[in-house]
Amino acid sequence: MSSYDLPSGGQVLTQEQLRATLKYVRLQIISPLSLLVSIGANIFRAKWQNVELEPPIDCPGCPPVDISRAHPTLFTPLSVMISGYWTVVYALQIGFCLMLVLARSAETKDVLMRGVGMRFSIANWLMAGWAVFWTLQTSWSFMVAEVLLILNSLILGTIYLTLHRHYHFSTGTWLFVYTPMKMMLAIVFLLEWLDNGFIVLGWESRDPATYAKYSWQAIGILAGVNVVGLLMVFVTKDLVWTVSAEYLLVSLLLKKPKPFTMVVTLFIFLALYPFTYLASIFFHSARTREGRIRLEEEAVAASHEAVAPPATARAHAGTVPPAAPVASGTEGV
Repeated sequence: MSSYDLPSGGQVLTQEQLRATLKYVRLQIISPLSLLVSIGANIFRAKWQNVELEPPIDCPGCPPVDISRAHPTLFTPLSVMISGYWTVVYALQIGFCLMLVLARSAETKDVLMRGVGMRFSIANWLMAGWAVFWTLQTSWSFMVAEVLLILNSLILGTIYLTLHRHYHFSTGTWLFVYTPMKMMLAIVFLLEWLDNGFIVLGWESRDPATYAKYSWQAIGILAGVNVVGLLMVFVTKDLVWTVSAEYLLVSLLLKKPKPFTMVVTLFIFLALYPFTYLASIFFHSARTREGRIRLEEEAVAASHEAVAPPATARAHAGTVPPAAPVASGTEGV
């Protein structure tokens, strides 16, 4: 019986088991609720950003624009691809919520409770808050939204570190726990806070004639976050991060216009991610083989030492003890 299960057959429930059970029940309730709120807030944001606004005051003859085009930056992605990305994230989170209800093994429940816990629910609440403040379209609301995105990156990063260091995954936990967490971390860290941050700083690209004004700032930040991503891929041999990063880079590449220098940078990282992933596979495989060979050599050496007699025994065996002196027969005369 897991420590999160209620006792049966007249067993006594200890205080520790009671606390663990109540925490797990709270997680079963709060996780689906936070997911529904996050989905609802982002659906509202997606619908609202396509609502046509009045023409700008300084351009009365201009046609109405939708909110998605009101604040373009060099980190604005192709919205259709991002909508599909979030659909996959939320679909996998539904599987996460089902695992909370259907999980029976103690190992799976331990991953859900201690490996993830309430942090995934907090991440969903933060994404819901970001959607609300982003939709308000004011300078202070963009600042609040940026703070929420940065906090979310930190929270999701702690989940990643906990899962990577302390847990091994079955197929179900890898698909419904690790994958949605890593996909959400990837889009928040590699894209969302950069796009929102450029809006906060006023580095928007509204004018087609000057859209490349902040290209070098964008290239520097893009390179910085993706170098961190490449290090994560190499150290952890992370397929989910590799695929997510490739998808997000393509969504940036397909959103026009983009300055030539940024296009080149995007292509460089598009090539580096699969190369780094393959290099990580070869590196970790080589280390595993090296460690296995070393263990075999140590085992052989230990077996030889166990079979061979000690050197001192061999030394004593090779020496002949001196003969005892022969007593003379005339001594007693």
